[in-house]
Amino acid sequence: MAGGMGPGSPEMKAKGKAAIKWIMNGLWAMFDVEQDQFIVDKKVLTWKAHIVVGWDFWAKEYRAIAADSNGSTALFKCEIEGDKFIMTADATIRGATSKASFHSGPYRPERC
Repeated sequence: MAGGMGPGSPEMKAKGKAAIKWIMNGLWAMFDVEQDQFIVDKKVLTWKAHIVVGWDFWAKEYRAIAADSNGSTALFKCEIEGDKFIMTADATIRGATSKASFHSGPYRPERC
């Protein structure tokens, strides 16, 4: 999506991987993410992030927090739509508020 790396940034494509480790007696999942980002077909950067996601019993919703290689952090609200797990946040990137969204799937609760 355009604006994902700050106001005025072009739309990018990304390809990456994540390593997942369950922590705190299986209540939370810890993701180490690395992805190459491309404008048209030219690689422009490698982005890395550390994300912790799980069910917040008090808020009664999935939540996640992320810190990344751009020096930013974000608190995500998460939801399940069909077989997709979607994380959305208002993040500050280069001093401006931007929407950050991750979609993963298929979500299979029997694997959790």
